[in-house]
Amino acid sequence: MTTTRLNNLALNYCNRYVVSAKKLSEYLLRRIHLEEKDTEKQEILTEAVHKITNKMIQIGMVNDYEAASSKLRFNLRSGYAPATAASFAANRARVDIDLVENILPEVLQEMFPNPDDDGVNEDIEHVLLARIALKRRRRGPFRPGGRSMKSDKQDIGWLQRRGYTFAVIRKALRLDDDSISESGV
Repeated sequence: MTTTRLNNLALNYCNRYVVSAKKLSEYLLRRIHLEEKDTEKQEILTEAVHKITNKMIQIGMVNDYEAASSKLRFNLRSGYAPATAASFAANRARVDIDLVENILPEVLQEMFPNPDDDGVNEDIEHVLLARIALKRRRRGPFRPGGRSMKSDKQDIGWLQRRGYTFAVIRKALRLDDDSISESGV
């Protein structure tokens, strides 16, 4: 492997995906480890990874903010609660969690625009996200075959695994206080 090949790999990877600097570096290091057996060449190429990554940042091919935003939006559309979506996005994009948490209010504001209010009520926001997730997966009140106690318990568990609190789940599924209790799950 040569540095030219490494540059080409980086360029192709950045053209295909929205990546962060750390994600690109990890990819290039993995490719070096897989393709190059000579330890001296591995060391030389490993030193070149930092230069290549910086070069990609300078020309705008690598952007931590865009990578984090992309992963965050994907996770929110997939039905995860905002805090869980932020954590997964930071992990998958290989960026700092603080960056993703700074992006989160902006993304939620775009998803739930409210011109009359400066911020969206956090509880309503979470309930809406949970309802969207239920609708996409045809769960809860959107089940084509109807709801039962068993399906409600399954849906509660599904939403809990996505990071929603029981209070939000109860509102999203429109459960009565008498129909199911938190201890009955």
